[in-house]
Amino acid sequence: MVKSRIRAPMPASRRAKQFMPFDALRGLKEAIAAKEKISIPKKELAEDMVREINNILIDLRKGQNVTVVYYNDYEEEYLQLTGQVEKVDSYWQLLQVGNVAIGFDEISDICMSIEGNIDYEQMRPLHDALLAVEVDRAKGT
Repeated sequence: MVKSRIRAPMPASRRAKQFMPFDALRGLKEAIAAKEKISIPKKELAEDMVREINNILIDLRKGQNVTVVYYNDYEEEYLQLTGQVEKVDSYWQLLQVGNVAIGFDEISDICMSIEGNIDYEQMRPLHDALLAVEVDRAKGT
């Protein structure tokens, strides 16, 4: 092996970096995936459902366990969250479950715990509506 008089030999760890894969269009895969995502429109609730949710929010206290189904504007889909109530802010109309703050107007269903256990029988059949949307998404309609 001929040694160069001008440069010191390159260490093997740096030599391997020359052959690392190169992504010339960085972020293209993520952009395509975002375009392919089908957004779910937010459903308007009936007045009696809104009243029922408001009554539950009034009764909520810090430390209670709840399950909340809410619309996430950023992801444009419904999410379900189960956790402990950290804060109910009626002035800003926010419910904080764990480290997630949810606007009152984003909540589509809420279920309080009974002695530490979530009573899923209280949940309305929003699951059926969400399931129908998922089936439509799978069909591509």
